[in-house]
Amino acid sequence: MGILLHRAHRRLDAIASELVASSGLTARQFQVLVGVVFQGPCSQHLIGDKLGIDGATLTGVVNRLEQRGLLKRLQHPTDRRARHLAATSAGQRLVLEEQADFPARADAQLLRQLTEDEREDLRRLLGKIAFHTAD
Repeated sequence: MGILLHRAHRRLDAIASELVASSGLTARQFQVLVGVVFQGPCSQHLIGDKLGIDGATLTGVVNRLEQRGLLKRLQHPTDRRARHLAATSAGQRLVLEEQADFPARADAQLLRQLTEDEREDLRRLLGKIAFHTAD
């Protein structure tokens, strides 16, 4: 089962890379940008935890997004040593306007061989797996 989930995830990564390529971003960069847009200003550590990205990898991704003018680092309101990540207006526009239909396009490509009933079954079962907590 794990191998199938891993292969499905790799396929989704390939689809995501293809869909965001026109924006000049990698799938990982887009994932981080989306995380910051929807989370709002937050610590790099929080984004890394939510997305399952280690600190060293995330630093490189954030640096590239900052160089492109899509993210900025802000002074933390109470900790002078810490920084928060925030999307710039260009970053917000990319996620909320230019790539607003990304989730639907990615789902459509990934699940195109499934019937609507199969899609619903898959969503329900993956939800059970993804959000299961120990009793």
